[in-house]
Amino acid sequence: MSITALPSASGRAVSRRDPVPAPAQPAATSGATLLLNATYEPLCVVSSRRAIVLVLAAKAESIDVTDDEVHAERITVAVPVVVRLTRYVRVPYPVQVPLSRRAVFTRDSSTCVYCGASATSIDHVVPRSRGGVSSGPTSSPAASATTCSRAAARCARAA
Repeated sequence: MSITALPSASGRAVSRRDPVPAPAQPAATSGATLLLNATYEPLCVVSSRRAIVLVLAAKAESIDVTDDEVHAERITVAVPVVVRLTRYVRVPYPVQVPLSRRAVFTRDSSTCVYCGASATSIDHVVPRSRGGVSSGPTSSPAASATTCSRAAARCARAA
């Protein structure tokens, strides 16, 4: 960084610092690396820099590497493209995906379960006011009340 003295309007010298560009990250560590679980199932994509740190800490092993190398004071490491963790990491998956209105219509092809017409609303087999839940098997698409009210009443009496 250099300091330059510039004359100002009042005649006094004003110092100005030249901006210094930030050091560029080496091209070898700016790439992406696939991170695999110990069972070879893909977990996520991490930066090459993070992958090198995992390999150096013996928390992961390189599966595939590039021709690029990263040099340190005492060690040279090939830049990994795919790394595998040495220990299994349990990934919590949601037990049940929440049901949406769109999912109910897609599941039943947007047809009314009572009359087969085009469905416009959701019907709960056991009404929520009577303790029914809004889950997958108890929700079904239904046409408007005027179109299939007789079929709905008949099915409700049978249940």
